[in-house]
Amino acid sequence: MKKLWVASVLGMVLVLSRVEAAAGAEGGSPEDEAALRQVQEEFAAAWNQHDPTAMARFWAEDGDWLGPDGYFAQGRAAVESYLSEAHTGDWATSKNTITVTSIRFLKPDVAAVNAEYNLTGARDWFNNPIPNQKILATSIMVKKDGKWLTSVFRAFIPPPPPRD
Repeated sequence: MKKLWVASVLGMVLVLSRVEAAAGAEGGSPEDEAALRQVQEEFAAAWNQHDPTAMARFWAEDGDWLGPDGYFAQGRAAVESYLSEAHTGDWATSKNTITVTSIRFLKPDVAAVNAEYNLTGARDWFNNPIPNQKILATSIMVKKDGKWLTSVFRAFIPPPPPRD
């Protein structure tokens, strides 16, 4: 009887540890959350230096970009090309601050990162100042070889509040 009781307790411990492991599988570690925030900070720094190569290094080889202007770039090289063109045009004098608003781990190596971009100092084709822009973005980040990379990026400019 004692053997049955010990086996039952051990079985229950094993089941509970499996349940706990499965429940924690969606949650990333504090180190991963810090790394994801760091990626956003480093991307903003590269933006502010207008370095498209440095910005594109945060993309997976097959990652994509869909910006608030509707432009779609597929693949790291295309994202870099787009950022290169944009940072010699409208965004050449811009500054960007990024505030991460939430991180949700879909799997231990996949996370959705929501952020608010505050873009200042941009100019249009005629060199006129563009008003400061608040841009909301979601990035699906994947961890490959210990490094977090952007797989999917979607951004939009929220409409102004309705007038009374």
